[in-house]
Amino acid sequence: MTQFTATIDNKAVDTAAHLRVLNPATEQLVAEAPDCGAAELDAAVAAARLAFPKWRATPLAERQAMVKALGEAIKA
Repeated sequence: MTQFTATIDNKAVDTAAHLRVLNPATEQLVAEAPDCGAAELDAAVAAARLAFPKWRATPLAERQAMVKALGEAIKA
């Protein structure tokens, strides 16, 4: 079974509680994901606010290439 973590500020974050991830066709447990709460949400928002100025200053063509590469990685 796969045990996922959340990624906040480029760091793997786990929580005490987890959500069960089921295969909808078989209803078998295939993974667990962290059950993030307010603390994790606040940390993610704070990290995003710190990262945004650098992202905004990155030229549009570079941002587009990064998003495209991310989409291709997800598809793979």
